[in-house]
Amino acid sequence: QDWTIIMHRWWQLFSLLVPPLWRKLSTRLNASLPKYDLMLETVDGDVISQVLDAVTKGQLKAVLDSRSPFEFTAEGVKAAFNLLASRRAHGKIVVQIESPEAERAA
Repeated sequence: QDWTIIMHRWWQLFSLLVPPLWRKLSTRLNASLPKYDLMLETVDGDVISQVLDAVTKGQLKAVLDSRSPFEFTAEGVKAAFNLLASRRAHGKIVVQIESPEAERAA
């Protein structure tokens, strides 16, 4: 699937490139932050198998936002969506549907 980015001014290129490049640079300079990489590839079977291999070896871990998981209630889901809309999350936003105790009992 192909997609196109349309820019009317040259400076609009910065709004596209600066955020991912800044994240990559800042995580390389600060050792306490998780390392982010930007992948601009077509996803095929080889890429998926490489990602799965990295996960099984413990080289790739999902970073969860410190406020996650949210409860599966109206308030919890609203809070999760508000955090997503604010673009202030630092990692994945999780809504926990079942409690860990319920999973162990099943």
